[in-house]
Amino acid sequence: MMSRKQIKEISRLQLNRNGNWLIPVILTGSILLLSGFTQNNMLIENSFLLSLTSGLVISLLNIFLSKCCLQIARSEEQDSIGWANILVTTSTFVKCILYSILISVIGIAITYLLILIGGLFIETISIVGIIICISSMFLGVIISIYSAFSIFIILDKGSNIFEAWSLSYNLIRGHFWDIILIGLSFILWYIFGILTFGIGMFWVTPYVMVTYINYYLYLSNEKYN
Repeated sequence: MMSRKQIKEISRLQLNRNGNWLIPVILTGSILLLSGFTQNNMLIENSFLLSLTSGLVISLLNIFLSKCCLQIARSEEQDSIGWANILVTTSTFVKCILYSILISVIGIAITYLLILIGGLFIETISIVGIIICISSMFLGVIISIYSAFSIFIILDKGSNIFEAWSLSYNLIRGHFWDIILIGLSFILWYIFGILTFGIGMFWVTPYVMVTYINYYLYLSNEKYN
């Protein structure tokens, strides 16, 4: 079985060769800068059309970033990833957007339902109410973890949103804690990103994404090949 250290080492090598860092760094920087700009711009916040437009642009950039990192993870030693490699079809873009909306709606619905149930208990049995509220947060995290590969699967296999979540769940089942530990292994890199006022995240984000994609490819090969 491939270790986290080996997967991360492979990911670094893939990013370092043939200038593969360039496009994901530009995309990550654009996403972070545009997100920061829109969040602090009252004109955009007060306009539904501008908010929708900026949201779609950021979503498109995120999809391009995911596709770019997927291409890097699948690349051979002599391959160089260019801008043409990150383009997606309209149907793929729509599926990615619909999937993101569906997961968000499910997460919000479950959270509010559990908070509502918890609120009924808080007045009489405070401990039970608090436990239910905390449980809603953990449930949201669990859903996020089991759906971690879904966007990659849509981009990689062209699956519909339900197939993508099902495949993601089946791949991660039995490897739940591995997903968490991979994330935790980047703590020092995240600290580096914060200490550099977010600039370091331009490089950390692609590194993390390529690592998760390589783990997705590894699990997929192990399970289906």
